[in-house]
Amino acid sequence: MKVKNIWIVFFISILLMISGCGTEQAATTRQSDKLISNLVTYDKEDAYTDWDNEDVTHIYLDKTTANVDGNEGVVVEDQNISIRTTGTYVIEGTLEDGQIVIDAEDDGTVRLVMNGATINSSTSAPIYIKQADKTILSLEGNTENTVTDPEQYTYEDADELKAAIFSKDDLTINGTGNLTVNGNYNDGITSRDELKITGGTIEVTAKDDGIVGRDLFTMKDAAISVTSTGDGIKASNDEDEQKGNIVLQSGSLFVEASKGDGVQAEKAIVAVDGEYTITSGGGSPETIETNQAGGGMEAGGPMGNQDISTMIDRLLEQIDVSEEVKEQLQNAESFEDMQAIIQENPEIQEQMQTSGGMPGGQPPQGKAPQAPNQNNNSQSQENARNASNTDVSSQSANEETDSENTVSTKGIKAGTDLTIVGGTFTIDALDDAIHSDQDVTISGGESYLSTGDDALHGDGDLTIEGGTTTVAKSLEGVEATNITITEGTTYIHAEDDGINVNGGSTEGEMPGMGGAGGAPPSDNGGNATSEQQEQTSTTEEVSSEEGQLLIENGYVYINANGDGLDSNSSIKMTGGKVLVYGPTQSMNGSLDYDQSFIIEGGMLVASGSSGMAQGISEESTQQAIMMTFPEMQDADTSIYLEDSAGEQILGIAPENAFQSVLISTPSLEKDESYTFNAGGKLTGESNDGVYQDATYQEGSLAVDFPLSEVMTYIDESGVTENQSNNMFGGNRGGNQRNGDGNPRSSNQN
Repeated sequence: MKVKNIWIVFFISILLMISGCGTEQAATTRQSDKLISNLVTYDKEDAYTDWDNEDVTHIYLDKTTANVDGNEGVVVEDQNISIRTTGTYVIEGTLEDGQIVIDAEDDGTVRLVMNGATINSSTSAPIYIKQADKTILSLEGNTENTVTDPEQYTYEDADELKAAIFSKDDLTINGTGNLTVNGNYNDGITSRDELKITGGTIEVTAKDDGIVGRDLFTMKDAAISVTSTGDGIKASNDEDEQKGNIVLQSGSLFVEASKGDGVQAEKAIVAVDGEYTITSGGGSPETIETNQAGGGMEAGGPMGNQDISTMIDRLLEQIDVSEEVKEQLQNAESFEDMQAIIQENPEIQEQMQTSGGMPGGQPPQGKAPQAPNQNNNSQSQENARNASNTDVSSQSANEETDSENTVSTKGIKAGTDLTIVGGTFTIDALDDAIHSDQDVTISGGESYLSTGDDALHGDGDLTIEGGTTTVAKSLEGVEATNITITEGTTYIHAEDDGINVNGGSTEGEMPGMGGAGGAPPSDNGGNATSEQQEQTSTTEEVSSEEGQLLIENGYVYINANGDGLDSNSSIKMTGGKVLVYGPTQSMNGSLDYDQSFIIEGGMLVASGSSGMAQGISEESTQQAIMMTFPEMQDADTSIYLEDSAGEQILGIAPENAFQSVLISTPSLEKDESYTFNAGGKLTGESNDGVYQDATYQEGSLAVDFPLSEVMTYIDESGVTENQSNNMFGGNRGGNQRNGDGNPRSSNQN
């Protein structure tokens, strides 16, 4: 009886799993159908149908002329063929130098069946659809069809005809045959209205754009290959708010756009299924150069246009040190040298903390210069503001001009919403791989992205709610005004920031400067004026309305040379798993935020340099620890965190070198004691450096500590002071004690 009951439970479980999968699949299908129906309406005739039983007209191409099988609606004048009535026309043979013009005088559909036809022209578009309610180009199975235009057009309407196959009205291409289009003059295939491709194997080579559907481009069940100098696939209507859309429903698409976007729509792009391989702008550069100054600060930001000597001069204006230390700082040749000197002199760190956390912040108390005459000072501030406004206006005008002259080389680019429900994307782009001027939503599919700029970019909101996104190469992995991650698997390798929320605070700010831990400039080195306080309050109010990174679930892996998670305002995490293997340079941090980082669930590990390391906010409901080492640790150095009973909390070997590591998991409990181990050997199954059920062999470091705060900072000596928002990190803890009141190292029993 027991065995029988076990089998019943087993089968019920399987049925529930199948039911759950079916429900999820049904929901995805409904979502896809709705997205498609909002943009595309298919007619019955858009699908290929057999024409053997239809009343058809045969047009036999014979090199320099054509023979027509009994239809007065077709007029042949030498090498030019004019179709004047609706109906089905079967075309076969070769036209060495001529043109087929569709200029229907009645209402209805004109269907051209390409049944092994080669059409060349030395003067204009070989196929010109001048007038028809709708034209269907059917590619007969097991046939090869070719259309080739010249490098120059000589007809009167050459300025309008810009494609080898050019239609002023709706055009559908269907069937199972092959079509090769050589667009030597400009574009390959263009429809001034809607262009639907529902079948066939199509290869397009174009001097400019490959395939253009002005109002709409949609493809399903087709295999399309485009090699173009300009854009690969394009929907170009920028006048009608409801038009200029692209739907990638199914099939396969290969695009190589050497000086343009791979797929570009003035409005929305929806991808449902299919396989898409896109190279734009020659692909991503072998080496990605950041446009940052100062090892991770935005050029042109508050510190971005300063060299090391300028920063040291500003630092020396704020601190009081011996001549020996002053000389050491003045001789520093890099930010790393500067950091080392500051770490060796705790009095500098103390004065920096007092002054606001960084060179250029608020002067130390008692060292403030005398305020000049208030009226003169106000006038100076007004002059500075006016000069700044002039500079900004000039810069904006220059940027607008540059933007107009810059060729866009993005992989997929939408003017409004860009939605990926499914499909497989392999994109290698010089500019952004996936880009929208408004919102991006990734809810399924697989994306493999390499780019010289952003892998995923939205000027508005960017949401990842499913699918697998792998960023092999990028300047920044994901960038938008607001970013929400609710599901899915995301792998990011970035030369600069991994995930960057650019809404809210002014770009270029550093932690502790105008954001968390920062202070507004004051009138006399002490209190800020009421006007400055009002400006600060207004800025914070605006910033809080947008610019949030929200992680609710999913898996996120980041390997970044810049900031790992970067928000100009706030970060909130309620679930999921996030691994950040962050920067080794001290001018970036694995976490970088201006307002708050609240964690309420999930697992977060963020390792990297210590110079800009930040912890989480006190408003968090889940505990976290940050360990800071006295020097950089090699990549793959083992870390093993255990509770007082010796049970594993986390075993990890960060894949980048690091000096600090932040860990937050639901297993960490307030008022409990833990041991942080490092330098030993971890064995067991691992994924991305994280070990499950690991065995740890004792290493060079073991630190016991109590977890008494939401954010607990430790170093080799035990619990130490708050390290967040300090510019240069390092061993900030003084003669601190661990949980039993004494420092502990690995040689203690």
